[in-house]
Amino acid sequence: IRDSSVTGVQTCALPISYYYKDVREEDYSQAVPVNAGEYRLYAVIAAKGHYKSGMTPEIPFSIDKAPLTITAKDYTIKQGEELPAFEVEFDGFKNSETSEVLTKLPIISTSATSSSAPGEYDIIVSGADAQNYEITYVSGKLTIEKPDLIPGDANGDGNVNVTDIVEIVNCILGNPSAKFDPIAADVNGDGVVNVTDIVSVVNIILSDPVAARELLGDDEDE
Repeated sequence: IRDSSVTGVQTCALPISYYYKDVREEDYSQAVPVNAGEYRLYAVIAAKGHYKSGMTPEIPFSIDKAPLTITAKDYTIKQGEELPAFEVEFDGFKNSETSEVLTKLPIISTSATSSSAPGEYDIIVSGADAQNYEITYVSGKLTIEKPDLIPGDANGDGNVNVTDIVEIVNCILGNPSAKFDPIAADVNGDGVVNVTDIVSVVNIILSDPVAARELLGDDEDE
């Protein structure tokens, strides 16, 4: 009990009862508030001995939201692979609480697709909500790497067949397509894409019965 007539703080062992209410409500109760919000408080001091009972003025106070950081995990895939099931990490939960207290779960998104060009893409987190937490988001990174090189796969479709021969011929004639991969086309590794690489691709195709039939025009039904 603070006595304004003397210097300092004086205390005495009088029974004190505290009453609280949310500013949005009418009634007080003795239940101590734990959720973030604006509240009012008053105390009732019981009479004891020479002391009369009394009541304090209404005192406003607030409970601030605790900070909570939601961070998207980083992932690495190769071009053409399916996007992973993105996950997040939480930092800041109080009193052993978990993501179960969220009233809205976070939304995780990226502009990348499985066919996006190799590079780094942001993994964005948004949309979460919780009564007692002020949420901050940290983006993750999706790294898309070039697919493993397949010698002879000049058009980058993951197969070696007659279409790759067409790609190499177009390159030799000075008209490579946008999807032409000069590294995969240089099958013999001499640093030049030329007719010897076409021969190498033909040999690769002939080693695959299915691709060989396509190249030679054989019909399975004949």
